Amino acid sequence: MQAPKITLNNGQQMPAVGFGTYKVGGKAVFGKAAQGVKPEDVPVAIRAAIESGYRHIDCALLYNNEPAVGKAIAQCLKDGLVRREELWITSKLWNTFHRPDLVKAGVEKSLKDLQLDYLDLYLMHTPMDYQAKEQSELMPMDKDGHVVEAGVDFLDTWRAMEELITEGKVRSIGVSNFNKEQVERLLKEAKVPPAVNQVECHPFLTNEELVEFCTSHGVNVTAYNIFSVAGRTDPDPTSPSSLHDQLIDRIAKKHNKTRANVIIRWLLQRGLSVLVKSKRPERISSNFKVFDFDLTPAEMNEMRSLECGFRAVVYTEAQEHSHYPFREMLTSH
Repeated sequence: MQAPKITLNNGQQMPAVGFGTYKVGGKAVFGKAAQGVKPEDVPVAIRAAIESGYRHIDCALLYNNEPAVGKAIAQCLKDGLVRREELWITSKLWNTFHRPDLVKAGVEKSLKDLQLDYLDLYLMHTPMDYQAKEQSELMPMDKDGHVVEAGVDFLDTWRAMEELITEGKVRSIGVSNFNKEQVERLLKEAKVPPAVNQVECHPFLTNEELVEFCTSHGVNVTAYNIFSVAGRTDPDPTSPSSLHDQLIDRIAKKHNKTRANVIIRWLLQRGLSVLVKSKRPERISSNFKVFDFDLTPAEMNEMRSLECGFRAVVYTEAQEHSHYPFREMLTSH
């Protein structure tokens, strides 16, 4: 079975469930080095995902594993597991490539590393621009530990991304980690509206207002970090986790499904597309089994009741950036 497809505002059809590659065989850029990083995880995970039915593979230059992901995809294509036209490959323009003259270099690096002629979707990873001394430097910091801004407006970056469609390097463009006001500004100014806004979304951060705004303006919302566990360098044991919640556990047992299945299903029934990540083949396969059951309206509302504004991915080093997208988090604590 394959995931149903969502028709984007440009007519392209994107699989509703995608396989995320963050920390799959790559070293984390944020905080401390990732523990237990194994490059050999990549081909195993990619093959398991494709064999399980995933056709959307979500990548990013920041994840430091696109060469390995590209090699794994190429091997699956060579082995006849899938055809390129059946796959939807997403990558992202990192913050140090926001200068309009660097946008093409950003996408070309990802295309080369992924061994592809085009990307189905290319996202601006965040609205924040970073000033790097070298192109390989991804997290330029000042002496106080804050990122160095490049002075680039994300609208100028977007205009350069629009040209990538004309050049055939990408088929759709979108954004990630944009708040409502930033999406609204982009919609007012852009020639090509964003097809997608990829944001953190889970039962403890339902993002209702942002989802409603984007959906009403034809922008699909893709949920990442759906289990609310990624992005923590030093996890607080008291922080909420979707995979250890009693309410979700009760609903899962009722449907004879896993907690992960219930979370994915909840997001899909809200009209979102979803990214799911794991390195274990059995978990990759299990997470895809979400198309044979439905949550009741009462269960949907119960899941919504868990909302508490908990955000795990906060870009701590960039909280003073002029385009920092999570101001509400800083003012509410």
